[in-house]
Amino acid sequence: MLKLSSNAKEKLGTILNTHKVEPEKTIRVVKSTAEDSDLEFVWDKEQENDQVIKNDDGRTVLVVKSDLAQSLDGMTLHYRETPEGAGFMLKRESSEA
Repeated sequence: MLKLSSNAKEKLGTILNTHKVEPEKTIRVVKSTAEDSDLEFVWDKEQENDQVIKNDDGRTVLVVKSDLAQSLDGMTLHYRETPEGAGFMLKRESSEA
């Protein structure tokens, strides 16, 4: 299951609040059509069997198709702002025992 850092949840919530999209639509992470190993965000409706990630207010901020969610298992989506720019980054979380 994909996880979101608190900064990523906050940023996705901000994006949803600032863009005028149909109320039933949210942000979906998908495999990029340009680069097979890359991911991108699209506007889409929640579908049956999606992994649904909500913010602390209970609002859906991200959906992931179940097969992609399985391949992202153990990863966390982060949002960072640096002097070089801002963006989302996936990081595999280490399983420390």
